Amino acid sequence: MKIAVVAAMRIELMPTIRSLNATRHRVGTVDLYRGGPLTFTVGGIGSRVVDVTTALVDEIRPDALISTGVVGSLVAQLEVGRLILGGTPEVPADPTLLESSTRVSPEAHVGDVVSVPRVVVDPSERDRIRQAHPHALAVDMESAAIGSIARAHGLPFLVARTVLDTPDQPLASRYERLGSVATEILHRRVSIRAIVQDIQRARLAAARLARFFEGLSRALDGSGST
Repeated sequence: MKIAVVAAMRIELMPTIRSLNATRHRVGTVDLYRGGPLTFTVGGIGSRVVDVTTALVDEIRPDALISTGVVGSLVAQLEVGRLILGGTPEVPADPTLLESSTRVSPEAHVGDVVSVPRVVVDPSERDRIRQAHPHALAVDMESAAIGSIARAHGLPFLVARTVLDTPDQPLASRYERLGSVATEILHRRVSIRAIVQDIQRARLAAARLARFFEGLSRALDGSGST
């Protein structure tokens, strides 16, 4: 079984790529990292992920598609580093893929991930999203787009993401542009210490993803998948 895995940013995938000793392949302008039955790529933030995911699917013809990376939790109980498995309100998780993944990580939380157009830092905005989507546990910016590609190609779909920030501990910035972050620092709206803490949280969340994909890779290899 071949599974394609798409993340928005390289930092989200690097611990996984290292732990699986994934090999890098260049296809056009897209880098693919193959580690056993899993092939990873960095798709970019938001809607930019569509072209890269489509290229990945066309290249390797996977048997399933996973959206991965970090999320902002909508509930306080989901702390930084917690694993979330599920689907989106538009494209539910494939039951077989979800069952296999929860066997790998039985401590994971199962629920929907809602895609939003920008990073959410306002707790009241999280509340509004949670009220609109009562089965949702977190928000990201890419899973809806990746799920739509899975549906268009008839592929089983799963969201496998870890918590980066919470309602009680939002990100220090939306990180929309380097210049805007510098301006926030200059005007003392954001501290360098807070940004460093965000980086540390991102590393923790990425390391947890690596453990999940290590387990999933072993499970797929053990089942005789090719």
